[in-house]
Amino acid sequence: MHKRMIFAIVGVLALVCASVAYSQGNANTTKTSIQFSGVSPKGGTKSKPKQQPKLNLQIDSQGTGGQTQPGTSTNVVATLPKGWGWNTKKWPKSQRCSKAKANNEQSAAKCPAKSKVGGGGTTVWALGGPNATPKGIERKLSITAVVLTNGNLGAFVKSAAGSVPQVNKMLEGTIKGRVWNVAIDDTVQRPAGIFTGIRVLDFKLNGKTKVKGKTIGVTQSTGCSGGKWTIKVQNTYRVGGKGKAATDSVKCRK
Repeated sequence: MHKRMIFAIVGVLALVCASVAYSQGNANTTKTSIQFSGVSPKGGTKSKPKQQPKLNLQIDSQGTGGQTQPGTSTNVVATLPKGWGWNTKKWPKSQRCSKAKANNEQSAAKCPAKSKVGGGGTTVWALGGPNATPKGIERKLSITAVVLTNGNLGAFVKSAAGSVPQVNKMLEGTIKGRVWNVAIDDTVQRPAGIFTGIRVLDFKLNGKTKVKGKTIGVTQSTGCSGGKWTIKVQNTYRVGGKGKAATDSVKCRK
């Protein structure tokens, strides 16, 4: 009996140690790459901007150094190419959504239709993910991009039906210049009840509206320098702080 108890205690400690090891994905053990596509190559000018209502961004994160789980992100910062800008501050106020209302209702369904300017989905891993031994945890979440009442760009995150716990949360991404800075709160960091890391994220913007009779996209470009546009994404992690920025470029012309 005494030996069996010792073996049981050792087994529990082994599981705890394995969980801790897998959960320590951080800024130094996470490698991120991105793909940027879907935009018009025409540069536009400051006097005649080229509206860019469509933008596709794919993010792929991998653990390194024996880690299969990427680090847990607390912020994701996307920086548009030089000569680009966000148009969310120009969005008609009647076509914006209340962050507080969406969170109170735990749904973005009642946000104005024109406030919804894109979306996508993400797969997150915990305890090493499905490729780990023993098998870890995988969760899939949908994302709806929404122009908020203050002109920032929100991301409503919703977990798949049947997932425990359920996540229904509007995250706010502040817009400043070319930068979109999305803060990920504790609830979304733990859609499986424990901290997870973003494995893949597929995000598309496709919003446009009219302002004073003119159609504008959620983003616009006002030039093309060097024949290419480069977008940048940088994660900040719970452990290790800011990770290495990932970039990707597409060709453009004046």
